[in-house]
Amino acid sequence: MTDCTCAHAGYCSRFRRMMNARQREICRGECSLPCPGRERWVELLERRAKSLPAATGKIPSRGVGDTIAKVTTAIGLSPCGGCKNRQEALNKLFPYKGQTYGAC
Repeated sequence: MTDCTCAHAGYCSRFRRMMNARQREICRGECSLPCPGRERWVELLERRAKSLPAATGKIPSRGVGDTIAKVTTAIGLSPCGGCKNRQEALNKLFPYKGQTYGAC
């Protein structure tokens, strides 16, 4: 058994990812069939979860660009050279309530 606390398949807060029913079964050690490599699989998930930025919410998103940047970083995509420009452009086009941009 592992210290899995998920009640059902879906988002796993321990590994910060979506888990289907079979993955949850493996994680909990409740496999109906042998689970070769289970320890290695759990170890890889733990390493991946530790490498993800913490979703603390300390830096609020100013607009859609910030939200997209957070999501792509969280799933492991590295930003390219134009990402920052697109992020700023999207923030200006679609700011969240109470946010203003530009020299107006």
